[in-house]
This record gives sequence, C-alpha cells and structure tokens, in this order.
Amino acid sequence: MSSFYCDFLGYDIHTGLDLPEESRVGTLRALPPIALPPLPFDYTALSRQAIAQSYLEGHYPICVTAAIARGVGLLTGLNKSGQLIWTDKQIIDFQTAVTGRPPNGTILNDKASISMALAVWMNYGAPLGSNHKLLGFCVLDGKNTRDCQMGFWLTGIELLGFDFPTAWVRSLRPGFTWDADNGPLEGTRDCVLVVGVAPNGLMVCSHGMLGTLTYSALATNVSRERGGEVYCGLSADIIDTVAGKCPANLTLAELVSLYNQIDGHQPVPAPGPPVPPVPPPVSDVAITIGGVVQPGTYKLVRA
Repeated sequence: MSSFYCDFLGYDIHTGLDLPEESRVGTLRALPPIALPPLPFDYTALSRQAIAQSYLEGHYPICVTAAIARGVGLLTGLNKSGQLIWTDKQIIDFQTAVTGRPPNGTILNDKASISMALAVWMNYGAPLGSNHKLLGFCVLDGKNTRDCQMGFWLTGIELLGFDFPTAWVRSLRPGFTWDADNGPLEGTRDCVLVVGVAPNGLMVCSHGMLGTLTYSALATNVSRERGGEVYCGLSADIIDTVAGKCPANLTLAELVSLYNQIDGHQPVPAPGPPVPPVPPPVSDVAITIGGVVQPGTYKLVRA
C-alpha cells in the first residue's frame, strides 16, 4: 500500500517511497568545529507558500518529488531569489524522470527511491532543465543527532525516509509531534523535508504541514535498522544572492571544501562557471489527473 487516509485533510494521501538502497553512511566527524546557532532555528520565513504546497499528493504516490519541490522552494526563498513553486507539469515531469514512466491514472504503485530522485536533481535540475541542481548528496545516520543538525545547518536540504507508524498517520495535522513509536505500521513509507532544528527534534514538513520529529524518533524510526534514511544535499541555492554566503556565513567554495571532508561520499568538484543544463531524452505521453486527460503534451523523461 502506498497511501493513507489523513483525518485532518479528509482524503487519501499517496506516498510512494521505495525501500532504502544499500549505501555507505557518511559522518561529519572530520569537519572542523562549527557552532550551531541558538536553537530553535528554521529556514521557512521566506518560503511558507512553497513548503505548504500539496503537489498532487492526493492523486499520485509522489512524496519524494513533492519533498524535493518543497526543498527547492525552501532554498530559493532563503537565498532571496524568490520562493519557487512548481507547476503540476513540472511535478509530473520530475516524477517521470525518477520512475521512468508517467504517474497516470493506471499506474499508482510506482515507487521512487530518495537516492534516485537526488541523482535526477543533481544531473538534470529540479525542476527538470532548470539551474537548480545539487552539487552532491550523502547519507547520514539518524542516530547521530549532531550530524543531522549540522547537515541541515550547512546545506538546508535534508530528506528523511521511514516506514509510517499508524500513530503518526493519525496525528498528522499542522503542529504535529512525532515521537519514537514501536507500534503498528501503516504499511506505507514516506519522505519528509527538514525545515529547521529545535531543542527537542527536527522541524519537518510532511505533505505541506509543519511539525516536529523528535530526536528519539530520529534515532529509532528513522534509523538504518528500521529502514530509515537521512539524506543531506548540497546546492548552490543555499547561498544568499545578496550576501554571497550561506546562513553559516560560508561561501560556496568554503561549503564545497567542507563537504569534501565528509567521510563516506565522493568529492564534489570546486565550483566553476555555471553550465547550461542538458535536458534528458524525452518522448510524448498523455497525463491524467483526477480522471481527466490534461490538455497538451507532457514529456516522458528517461534519466
């Protein structure tokens, strides 16, 4: 099953997160001492509209694509270039690139892995064909609270994947708090975006609603042993377009240098002049939303 009924919204939400892939977990232990700002802090002040978007999750299992769309909106609001809100077509095109086929009305069980979606973001942009790209991404350990806090502080992009406990589903509404839960699972996996750091947990956005995932839940339900995932991505969009630095007061070159000291990930080249994105090969397909064939043609992207 890749959907659940949300009492607060009054309709089914489709998720569609695939099982985690085998990957080496990185650690920030090699980084020089960097102080976190006083808690709590978050990056939502200039991106509230973008992160509140539902992004077709009432129609299709696209939780990873929706989380990435909110992440791009978070960064573009933060860097003062203007929060980017994706169109339905951009959501569908990106999801298609990740899964290899469009999420039409007859294909509701296609699932996406976070790592594949991040690779599409890194290679083709998010939205597809844009200059909003990742320079690299790595896997962190949910049991290492400091790494998860610092990863978000430095990059602004942190995605969590986990098996959804039934108790969390029932409490999903604005201001929710998800604590460690060893009870029944809903039978679906979900992907959420981290938007801030609080004394008691990570501030997260789930299906357009803001809440808190406690550090106990992070170490338990988002642990590798329980099928959890923590991904941290580095993008030039973290750099303020006016000040030329990220919230941690580092330039992009300094951030890349720090990122390359993370144990467990392939180095990222030093930043150079921007390269125009190369669109992937495409073919025409029809897309159905809510049982209605959409006008025009969408592109089936094969990454």
